[in-house]
Amino acid sequence: MTLLQIEIDRVTAAANELRNVMSASPNGASTGLNPVPSSTEKGSSRNNDAMTKSLGDWIEEGVCDVFSKFDKDNDGVLNAREMNTLQVALGNNERYTEATLLGLCMTNGIENVHGGITLKGLMTLYEILGSEATAKDLAKLGIRVGPLLYPRRALEHAAERLIEARKKLENAKLDSDTLTETLSQERIMANELRSECERYRTQYDQGMTQVESMNRSLSKAMMELENERAGRTYAEQKVERLEEELKNVKEACKDMHNLLKLKINEKETFQRALWSVEQKAEVCSFSTRRFMHEPYSIFA
Repeated sequence: MTLLQIEIDRVTAAANELRNVMSASPNGASTGLNPVPSSTEKGSSRNNDAMTKSLGDWIEEGVCDVFSKFDKDNDGVLNAREMNTLQVALGNNERYTEATLLGLCMTNGIENVHGGITLKGLMTLYEILGSEATAKDLAKLGIRVGPLLYPRRALEHAAERLIEARKKLENAKLDSDTLTETLSQERIMANELRSECERYRTQYDQGMTQVESMNRSLSKAMMELENERAGRTYAEQKVERLEEELKNVKEACKDMHNLLKLKINEKETFQRALWSVEQKAEVCSFSTRRFMHEPYSIFA
């Protein structure tokens, strides 16, 4: 209702302004109606300023109408073709090319964009021509200027804004219903999300407890691993010592084997010598026994 009320106030202000203008005659006579301005009228300083415009100000309004009327492509500039259309409507024989139009702008300091005259440039051009020539051109084009022009436009614009405001209000009502339904759904989703958050928080706490337990287990495992590494290092060192001792034992065994082999050879040599001595002893014994049994055989 706020937008609608604002537009209603604007239309009321425009109507009051039109009433003020209509109550004054062109010669300055008044019908005696002098309504007290409302609070809305006091707030619309722009509209009140428009009512006190001079004739030159209203001519500028007419020049704006000329620009809007002949800017066919609505690009914000009057190019050479559009300026020639304006020349035909005014009954002038002079025609512009892009070069001559640009030269006109450069010579007279007229604002242009890409070789086309802007609204400000058209104002400058008519300022150079003068207000009398401008008024004649506006009359040729059928454009009326004066204080009655603005209120009529204000009412038209206000009516358009009122229709637009009503549409916006209807759309706002639909949007309000949609937003209410959406808000309800969002509240339901928010409650669900809150429950989800609580559940996730509980799971997070449980997870953190498990993580702490796992950290303790990990610390214990790391200590066991360090102990195992220390034991492994000790075992490796012991194995190295045992390997060194085994190597020494192998060397000693090898030496013992060589010594035993040498002793065996010595034993065999001694045994052969003993066998030789025994044989010689047997021979001697045999010879002695023979000599004992036959003592005189030698001298026979």
